[in-house]
Amino acid sequence: MRLSIFWRIVLTSLVIIVVMAGVALRHVVRMARRVDRLTATAQRVADGEFSLQAEGSGTDEIAGLGRAFNTVTAALGTTLARASSQEAEMRTILNSTAGGIIVIDEQGTVKLFNAPAEHIFGYEAGDVVGRNVSMLMPSPDREQHDGYLARYARTGEAHIIGTEREAEGLRRDGTTFLVSLRVRELRQDGPPRTTGRAFVGSVQDITERKQL
Repeated sequence: MRLSIFWRIVLTSLVIIVVMAGVALRHVVRMARRVDRLTATAQRVADGEFSLQAEGSGTDEIAGLGRAFNTVTAALGTTLARASSQEAEMRTILNSTAGGIIVIDEQGTVKLFNAPAEHIFGYEAGDVVGRNVSMLMPSPDREQHDGYLARYARTGEAHIIGTEREAEGLRRDGTTFLVSLRVRELRQDGPPRTTGRAFVGSVQDITERKQL
């Protein structure tokens, strides 16, 4: 009789353990699927689909994470849309100026090349952006240009930056022409920057003016 009761208790305990394990496993699988869906949503948002929403219903930690994710995503989408609008406005302004505008970094790599500059040099922006600005200069300026930037970064002595001068430009077709060139450093409020400098050059074709 005692043995029979003992085995009943054992069997009952085993049943309870199996049932609890099944419930726990089902809960873990459900949570894992929710995490996978949240991860997939995050990846799509990273690819630019800012209108997506993660699952945010419920009171557990994953639901709270989903709601926080939705808040951050909405704010990020709004910020990027505003930045894109401001960038478009700035490009419209730069393309409507009378002269060419060329922005380079401290290595001389072209970051911006507006429409008037395209007309002056005969290049499209896509042909120039990402390349060294010295491609727009004939020798010997082409070979010396990077040395000018390196010297300025090392000593702070500006022989060209901040001044207006005449120089020779090199068109896409290989012809040279006279330009009026003014270069200045783009500065931000606050302490002077030692890295990440950028420079903007204003260029005007003065060939006809010099001929006259």
